[in-house]
Amino acid sequence: MSEPIRRAAGLPEIVVIPFGLGYTWTIRQFGQVVAHDFNRHTMEYATPEAARKAALPKFMNVLGAVLVKSYEEQLREGVVEYISSSYM
Repeated sequence: MSEPIRRAAGLPEIVVIPFGLGYTWTIRQFGQVVAHDFNRHTMEYATPEAARKAALPKFMNVLGAVLVKSYEEQLREGVVEYISSSYM
């Protein structure tokens, strides 16, 4: 998905940043930081991949909140119908 489409859709993104001798991460949504790892100065990751992997649990929480909000908005607008848990 291209960057302009991701931002317009409100999808979060993991941004890896050089920090000290290693890397750290932030999660941005609509161009603003919504979560970061800066408060834990001992958490420097040796590689960008390690920082990205460490950010995944928080990223999934942020993404889940976006998807739930989107579903609730669609439900209010009548785009989708409520799916009862009895069908699952």
